[in-house]
Amino acid sequence: MSEATFTFRVDEGLKDEFSMAAKSRDRTSAQLLRGFMRDFVKQQQEVTVHDAWFRREVQIGLDAPGALLGSGRQ
Repeated sequence: MSEATFTFRVDEGLKDEFSMAAKSRDRTSAQLLRGFMRDFVKQQQEVTVHDAWFRREVQIGLDAPGALLGSGRQ
């Protein structure tokens, strides 16, 4: 796996508090941030998969005979 540097600005107080919180869990800030990033990417992938499934299910319902109102059924 190749690595890249991710640089961003953050309030110094937040950085210090985050570093202390990470240290209290025997982790580095970088370890926690990488974990947060992995979790976020996984969550977005799951949302995308669910959205595709939902759209397919809706289309199946729309394509079913008599699915639309006004199709002669009352």
